[in-house]
Amino acid sequence: MDKASPPAAHIQLASSVRETGRLHAWLDQVLADVPETAGHAVRLCLEEAVMNVIMHGYGAGKPGHIEVRLWRGPGQVVTDILDDAAPFLWQKPPRRAAAALADAPVGGLGLGLIHTYASDIQAGRAEGRNRLRLLFTLGQA
Repeated sequence: MDKASPPAAHIQLASSVRETGRLHAWLDQVLADVPETAGHAVRLCLEEAVMNVIMHGYGAGKPGHIEVRLWRGPGQVVTDILDDAAPFLWQKPPRRAAAALADAPVGGLGLGLIHTYASDIQAGRAEGRNRLRLLFTLGQA
């Protein structure tokens, strides 16, 4: 995907947990023809990333905007999540020992899920905002 090419689809969200419903409805439309397993991976990772921006970037209940861009290419989906929250440092989460789901801690698993499902992750600043770019290779989700 050429970074200069316009996204195939994009959505503007407010920094509010209620906006995840709009995100899912939008993803249902733009990923309608993506294989179910790959579509689930994209949905899960975008929800986790957007929720991290809402809860930790802006802070729960604080105003802010989040833009999600999506590109489609042969065998891949590329997404950008852009926000104006304070700059963040992306780091790979530590490996956790396998545990039963009932023993898993509440919260703190989102970054690990993103690292599990995304084929590539690029994080930094772009256009004066935080940008998290996620690449998904279809068929590998």
